[in-house]
Amino acid sequence: MPPLPHPSLALVLLAGAALAAGAVLGTRHAPGPDDPVWRLRWGAWRVLARLGRNPGATWHRRGLAQGDPERGVPCLEEAARYDHPEAHFELGLWYEEGGHGPGSRDRAARHYRAAAEAGHAEACFRLAELLGWGIGPARDPGVALRWYQRSAQGGFRPAMEALARIYETADGVPEDLEKSVAWTLQAREAEPAPLRCSRFARPSPARAPAPEPGPEAGPNAEADARFRLGMGLLSEGRDPAAALGWLRRAAEGGHLEAMGELGRLLAETGDPEGEVWLRRAAALGHPGAQVRLGHLRGRTAAGPGRG
Repeated sequence: MPPLPHPSLALVLLAGAALAAGAVLGTRHAPGPDDPVWRLRWGAWRVLARLGRNPGATWHRRGLAQGDPERGVPCLEEAARYDHPEAHFELGLWYEEGGHGPGSRDRAARHYRAAAEAGHAEACFRLAELLGWGIGPARDPGVALRWYQRSAQGGFRPAMEALARIYETADGVPEDLEKSVAWTLQAREAEPAPLRCSRFARPSPARAPAPEPGPEAGPNAEADARFRLGMGLLSEGRDPAAALGWLRRAAEGGHLEAMGELGRLLAETGDPEGEVWLRRAAALGHPGAQVRLGHLRGRTAAGPGRG
């Protein structure tokens, strides 16, 4: 009878056999591309994630490591099943951009809410924006106000600026100039917080790549490159959807002209998100956005068939 292997070696062999079996079985449920290598990896990752101490964090890292949404988003969905806040937030960004089937913005709101309930400050702000403007879920200014407040309490500057505008313009709350001034002063002392965009918001290979800023360029140069690419696509009439995507990324990076242009384009199609961007641009002093926002509010107040 051959000698039994060393106990540690036996454990390694047993773990390897279990990993291989799990990988093979896991391929039956692998989402994403119909790629045998990918499906085998998916099965192996499922086994490894379950063996780890924090499966949600494992799936989140795997998702961010993927180069495309077809592979990355399913990994983030797995992480979200373990209530990983950052995975929920990343999925919220992905679904908020739209173009992912009916109910995309509602799914964004659900993921934002899960992240917000775990204390994610920007998720609180994003959820407040969707609820405050009725983009996806039904408009609910009262609930939106509470999420703005939670975001601001977490130190998120855009939420402080939003609260200052809300109390100044009596948007769903009684006018309170004292609170508006207090939030304005607090926002000035807070750290800048550019809005993030989905890391999978990439153009398809058929589209021109974004101009790459030089090594000395900062976030403003990167946002400007995205803005110029979006405007170039618009002027050429090649791909309006891609143009909107690049303008959105520039706007979320704090580019004022991109905010105004994105707001104009969306408002012209009747998308309520257009007013969100016009409002942000107007608050930062964009003259064209202030004029368009006034016209838009005038048409809304006049009602259909009037004015």
